[in-house]
Amino acid sequence: MTYIDTLDDEQAQALESMITDLMHVRRNDGDPSLREIALKGSRGAGGSVSYATISRVLQGKAEPTWRSTTVILRGCGVSEREISTTWKQRWLELAEILRPVTSPIMKPSPAPDGFQCGICGSWVINPKIHANFHDRVGQIGAGAPRSRSPIRHS
Repeated sequence: MTYIDTLDDEQAQALESMITDLMHVRRNDGDPSLREIALKGSRGAGGSVSYATISRVLQGKAEPTWRSTTVILRGCGVSEREISTTWKQRWLELAEILRPVTSPIMKPSPAPDGFQCGICGSWVINPKIHANFHDRVGQIGAGAPRSRSPIRHS
């Protein structure tokens, strides 16, 4: 399974369009090898990108980062002006489709059912273990509220 196979239809279409356009840029430069693109494109880029990464990007096996995109473009002779205007905008649009900034990274999981200990304030999900804790540390009350009515955390 490739990276592109994990995307929904809109994301896959946007990525395929970007990859196709990058492949046209490569074709217009005479189809240089991926090694040539990596060497030429990494000069002055603040770090290199391997030809293997470029291959993965052009096959839809990896998401094109801004760095990999600029290395491909520089390696195929695209001007810095065109990269910083036209291509930067294209990449930003693609990145927003693939990874919207507004989407939450991680939703917190709900706490398990239990109750708050009236002595130490801990969230108790196993009263017996918690009572043993209090017995070991010498606190009176064994932690569980007398009513044993659990407070549900939502």
